[in-house]
Formats: sequence, structure tokens, C-alpha cells
Amino acid sequence: MDASLAEIGRIPIDLRIGVTGHRWIVDDASTRATVREVVERIIAAHSHPVLRATTTGVTVVSAVAEGADRIVAHVGVDLGARLEIVLPLEADDYERDFATDASRAEFRGLCAHAASVQVVDATPSRDIGYSSAGRTMADRIDVLVAIHDGQPARGAGGTAEIVRYTRSLGIPVVEIRATRDAATALTAPVAFPDLSTVPLAPDAQRRLDAFNAARLTEIGR
Repeated sequence: MDASLAEIGRIPIDLRIGVTGHRWIVDDASTRATVREVVERIIAAHSHPVLRATTTGVTVVSAVAEGADRIVAHVGVDLGARLEIVLPLEADDYERDFATDASRAEFRGLCAHAASVQVVDATPSRDIGYSSAGRTMADRIDVLVAIHDGQPARGAGGTAEIVRYTRSLGIPVVEIRATRDAATALTAPVAFPDLSTVPLAPDAQRRLDAFNAARLTEIGR
């Protein structure tokens, strides 16, 4: 049987990872290694041996601002994840917030690679646009990676606000602490939140896998 025909009628599982964090996070080898370790642990927690007939995937949802947003996006793509982008402003307007031509080129490259690029509805101010994009991202994810210093938000759409909003939805947050001294340093979390039910509880995964393992003609009998 053709492989594509074998997937007809099957329901896949997609782990959706969001990101929020500071723009000043430096994208260097050490930062990438810490973020990669965290993302790999999240993906590993999502990989259950009961899934034999179910296709699984990973999607990163990001606003691809400078710093944390892009680092997680790059790491996810390197690990084979799909990328979905949620923008707070139209792309040409958003680019005004980026510091260099190289940064703008990186942004365009990520947008070109993404499976989808969504711009949130028009808002009265840039800050509210950032808040709207952060909340839209949180509304469609299973787990959030937050790379921040733990300080209160400095305006609408700040990292602390998005972390607080995500938690209010009951979505687990994996926090990577960042310090901004002579050089940026990240501290990977010592303990992860419970991800055993992300995106589905084990029992629900078993039932879904049984459904996916059945022939189409057997379903409903």
C-alpha cells in the first residue's frame, strides 16, 4: 500500500512549543547548547512508547523577535520541527524594531522557512500588538519555553506577562533563567514541570493509537 494512503483517516499528534523571552539574549554556541538540551528534554517527555500507529511531530510557535524567540525557533528547526510565526505587526513595520540589516535578513529567512506566518489584528499601539501576539502564541501551544531574568514585565507584551497568561491557561512553562552581566549566561531548569499529559494524557494516547491502528473499515463497527 502506498505510504500516503496508509495515513488516510489517521489522527497525528503534534507537540506545540511556544517561546517568550528577552531580546538581549545572545545567540552564541553556549546559549544554543542550553536551549537545545531543554527542547530535546521536552520532546523526549512527549515521546511515548505506546504510539506505534500514530504519526507524531513537533511545531515551534514564535514571534521571531531578536533574542530568545529566534534562538528557540532555530533550535526547533534544527531538530526537525515545523515553524509557525505569529507577528505583532505587519512584517515591514515589525522590521523597524530590529537593530541591523543582518537581523532583518535573518527575520525574512525565518519567515520564508515557516509553515505559516500570521499577523495579529491591528491594535492601538505597538506594545498592545506585542501583547496580542504573545497571547495568540500561548493560545495554540502545549508547553512554553521562557528565557528570562524573572523580573516584572517592563510594558505590555513583556515576558513576565506572557508567562503569567500562559500559566493561567494551565499550560506548563519551562523556565530558563538568564543573567545579564558582563556576558549573558543561561541556567537550564533543574526540575521540569510534569509533561506526562502533554499534549495528551497516556490513556488518551493509547486510545488514539488503537484508533489509528484500526483499518478504516473496522472503525464504527
